Amino acid sequence: MDYFSMYRDIWTFHKKYIDKIKFADDKMWAEIVTESSKLGKKYDNCNFIRALIANEVNEFEKISKSVHPIQD
Repeated sequence: MDYFSMYRDIWTFHKKYIDKIKFADDKMWAEIVTESSKLGKKYDNCNFIRALIANEVNEFEKISKSVHPIQD
């Protein structure tokens, strides 16, 4: 496994969205889903990259929800 490349790609993914996630709309979430899927496929969906992607997307979601709480 090429851990260095996986971490580099996750870092690039993180940097691309972290400052914009507070303003995420449906289009941005669709981009995140598409990009995360491509990233997983790049590394043959190995468990390690899948866990990194899941953690990153969960963090984006946590930040987004803290700014835009769900209203009942």
